Amino acid sequence: MHGANQIVNNSGGEYSGYFFDLSADFSEKDARQQAKDFLFNFSDFVNRSVSIRKNKDNNKTLFMVEYGPFRTQELAKASCYFLSEATKSPDQ
Repeated sequence: MHGANQIVNNSGGEYSGYFFDLSADFSEKDARQQAKDFLFNFSDFVNRSVSIRKNKDNNKTLFMVEYGPFRTQELAKASCYFLSEATKSPDQ
């Protein structure tokens, strides 16, 4: 597993576990910037990797910025809730 405060390419789905989405963009460059901004702005709360997964959505490529992995879905949900509260960003 990769350490915290890293951006990893998860397009091959090589990681097992649960992730939650931080954002999505049609540009890989913009997705990478969003991932960097998240790591910079919330580094005090980050203890997992940020990954970028490439998806197809209606014949368009979509780059999903994800946070994880977590062993269980419950841990992923709890971390999502915690980050939302800690960052005061319910949309995150």
